[in-house]
Amino acid sequence: MPLERANSKSHLLAELERLKARIEVEDAAEPTGEPPIVFVLDDTLACPTCHRQLPARRAEIHARACERLRIKPSAAQVAAAREADAIRARARARAASTADDGDDDAAEASTVEADDDEEAQRIAT
Repeated sequence: MPLERANSKSHLLAELERLKARIEVEDAAEPTGEPPIVFVLDDTLACPTCHRQLPARRAEIHARACERLRIKPSAAQVAAAREADAIRARARARAASTADDGDDDAAEASTVEADDDEEAQRIAT
């Protein structure tokens, strides 16, 4: 029995060496400058609500959920929208108070408002 295992192991090692040599020959024969051509089947569909591209098997499920959220947003979306609106209102109030003070820093106020709008967008998403 141990003799068979030794022969089996040596046989496997010899086969491995043959395969390695074959791979080296095949690699040398291939052109190295261009990648191989790969065909990818595009089985994605666009959601009619948000227009995201989804795999066909998930598109129907996503479309139902997305439409439901469009009609009645989740509590987290509503809270984020409220927070974003509050940030925008504070930015507008700051810009108005800066303009009322007679300062010529209107550019700075608009920058602050733009920064707050960016923060509101980040929170909303």
